[in-house]
Amino acid sequence: MNLKAEIIAIGTELLIGHVVNTNASYLSEELNALGISTYFHTTVGDNPERIKLCLDLACSRSDLIIITGGLGPTSDDITHEVISDFTQRPLFESPELRQLLLDKFQAFNRPIPEINFRQALVPEGSTLIPNPTGTATGIILQHREATLITFPGVPSEMKNMFEHHVKAFLQNELQQRDLESVIISRKIKFFNIGESHMAEILGDEIFSRVNPSIAPYANLGECYVRITAKAKTKESAETLIQPVINEVENKMQKYIYAYDEDTTATILAKYLIEKELDIAFAESCTAGLLAKTMTDIPGRRGRRCSTARRCRHPRSRRGAGSNTRSSPPSRRTSSRRRRWRGCS
Repeated sequence: MNLKAEIIAIGTELLIGHVVNTNASYLSEELNALGISTYFHTTVGDNPERIKLCLDLACSRSDLIIITGGLGPTSDDITHEVISDFTQRPLFESPELRQLLLDKFQAFNRPIPEINFRQALVPEGSTLIPNPTGTATGIILQHREATLITFPGVPSEMKNMFEHHVKAFLQNELQQRDLESVIISRKIKFFNIGESHMAEILGDEIFSRVNPSIAPYANLGECYVRITAKAKTKESAETLIQPVINEVENKMQKYIYAYDEDTTATILAKYLIEKELDIAFAESCTAGLLAKTMTDIPGRRGRRCSTARRCRHPRSRRGAGSNTRSSPPSRRTSSRRRRWRGCS
């Protein structure tokens, strides 16, 4: 059995492109690390009827529904109000949340606006998720066969609440349902080949597999495949993945240049370290961008970056009274050299 998750992001600002939804990326990655598969991402504006439609659909197809946004104090922050209407659980003012709001504003030596008390309203039967860095408290609520979890839309607050409270809750749920598992992904990266040619060499059959699954991707200057397996333990998942890695290597060996998170820069850095070589860059119009790709590589002891500039003045001056014409203006030149050296 597999626990299916769905993420609903609420906020008109997301739909009109004013805010990028980084929350969904973070949550999907964290859920994946717990062995929970995210099947759907939904974004909906601040509209009660459309939010209820999304909740109804999510409850019909997902076991875990994570909702971000709409927990603020203003009139367009309606997430808990809509969940109350959707689940037929009346809103009530939590004395605990009311006091918490009073304490937070008192700590800032500021009077609390009456509108902020809207954040103390939650549906009956909710378990509260503390928010140590903000005023928007999340909830955990069971409805039908699904678990609903709400977070504020502010990424830093959401991450803090997930890490310190919700992650442990989900781990406990997986243990109780005997659904503990791990999901492992590996990347194999190719150079000097296009995505379509890569897919043609590997063949259609390999992309139709389920566990492990394999998917092709294209990126700037490279393409790659991601191989993903799910199992009870890390060792079991790696055992599932390894035969597929071997198969891809046999078919694509001459195009492979890196695995997982390695890049052309990190591969070059490893080569320089292995051969005890230095590298220098002379760049024009790039503001040192190429050298930066090397100096940005973390964890390289002994890295050294030096800059040298030399400038020839545009004209050389002759002594007064000389009949010899001065040399024509020369083009100003400057050179910048950066040296990179690393050792393991």
